[in-house]
Amino acid sequence: MHWTRGSAQHPQTIFLTAVHSLNRYHNHPPSTSLGFPRSMPDSRTTVTGDPVGKAIREPGTLFDSELWWRDHYQELENHGYRLRPRYRPNWTPSWKVSGKDFYTVEDGQPTLVSVRPTDALCVQTRPQLPTAMDATRNLDGKQVMLKSLPTRRGQHELEIVRRLSSPELGREPRNHCVPLLDTLDLPGIYDQKLIVMPFLRPFDEPHFRTYGEFVAFFTQICEVS
Repeated sequence: MHWTRGSAQHPQTIFLTAVHSLNRYHNHPPSTSLGFPRSMPDSRTTVTGDPVGKAIREPGTLFDSELWWRDHYQELENHGYRLRPRYRPNWTPSWKVSGKDFYTVEDGQPTLVSVRPTDALCVQTRPQLPTAMDATRNLDGKQVMLKSLPTRRGQHELEIVRRLSSPELGREPRNHCVPLLDTLDLPGIYDQKLIVMPFLRPFDEPHFRTYGEFVAFFTQICEVS
């Protein structure tokens, strides 16, 4: 099996998460069903990722971390990238018309990206990552990931990503970094730049099933010249 890695997580976090993934598989093998979670959060509880004490949002509607993307839907469309219907400025939740539960329809699913800094400790919290969003490239229908980088603090990360995505290093078999597809500058946004990358699965999904997969994964991500 071949894994592709990014630069968003610290190596120690990746190691702990991978160990937890392997143990979780052996202790609680996953079911054959894929898709929505078996139990949905109580609508009376606070929303993961929202500040403590803030008013409870209506179930299924946008998180605070998604509002920026909604507000820049048209600019992204003009650059050739389309967000899901959920982020259209005039979006009307489909479940309010169909009568279905929000978690069973496509536009009821929030951004597909979340951070899991405490997964290795079995803490069931997945705060949303406001700097990343899934999208579709209009040119060919390819599913991609958009990531926002601060113009100043993200300068070095962008330089590194560009270097690792160069034709020379892109052909290097030991280079498992996520390639850079495009960079975007939105009108009126001077403090951040968007980079476009392929849409990939989390490195621990599907879970590690054998110690051989575990070793192969770390052999790949630790390869150096």
